[in-house]
Amino acid sequence: MEAITSQKCDHGRNIERWRKWRGMKQDVLAELVGISQASLSACEKKSKIEPELLQKFAKALNIPVEAITELEEGSTINITTNTFNGDDAIANSVNYNPTFNPIDKIIELCNEKNALYERMLEERNALYERMLKEKGGVIELLEEVLRGFEGKEVGLSYYNYKKICLSAIVSLRHSSNPQD
Repeated sequence: MEAITSQKCDHGRNIERWRKWRGMKQDVLAELVGISQASLSACEKKSKIEPELLQKFAKALNIPVEAITELEEGSTINITTNTFNGDDAIANSVNYNPTFNPIDKIIELCNEKNALYERMLEERNALYERMLKEKGGVIELLEEVLRGFEGKEVGLSYYNYKKICLSAIVSLRHSSNPQD
């Protein structure tokens, strides 16, 4: 019976499968076992490995030796774990002893929210001031254009242009301020 098992089980390939399943690189497993990376690579190519070395691999991978010696090629690895202990699994999953004071966290969040609100107000006020300066520049430019029309006999198109400039100045001066 053991002859059949030895034909189907490839120790080196099984070690490689377990190593990859655990997300380990060869150099990490080699260090845990106490061999070089080149030696580990050679072991992963062997079909049979010495029992002492199998023990070291099993310990390093945190698996029983049988997981290496009896896992057949093409088999899948199904691992079911339960992290809950005791009868009351739900109660064990809740942290009744937090390492922080929940009230302090709430206060910290409120302070962060207030600081963000203050920054938003400052940015809004700065934007409003910039818009007022730009509006002032536009009003001055329109007034300068209108001064260019003073005392000149102009046609209908100039009259319409002057009327548009005046209405723009009036609307810019009387635009409402943003609500504080």
